[in-house]
Amino acid sequence: MKPIAFWKLAGPLLALFCLLAPARAEARGVMLITHGETAKDLGEIAPAMKQEIEDGTESGAQMGYCYKYFGLFYLDLWTWAGRPCVHKGDTIWDLPEEVQASYAKIAPDQLKKPFFYSYPEGLCI
Repeated sequence: MKPIAFWKLAGPLLALFCLLAPARAEARGVMLITHGETAKDLGEIAPAMKQEIEDGTESGAQMGYCYKYFGLFYLDLWTWAGRPCVHKGDTIWDLPEEVQASYAKIAPDQLKKPFFYSYPEGLCI
């Protein structure tokens, strides 16, 4: 007697599984599609401007790059609408671009987009 190959049984096993599976299935608590707005750190605020920024925001605010994103399984697939900002956690404050470089500890020409804004990790994979 010859053994039966697995691939010959795969079709009937799949049909049997579909017949015995529950009629309704829901995934709760699992985020498959992610989207929203986030901020990545660009550095600390210059000490001369720190008090002025914290008066209008919160203590501990940082320079950042804010953008909107869309992704799957917490990996960004697409990013858009990026801009420099001041943020603390999920709270974002917008400032005019010409003012932001003077608030950062780094020079205005070094105020760059984060790598994963230009090349989202989900798109690279």
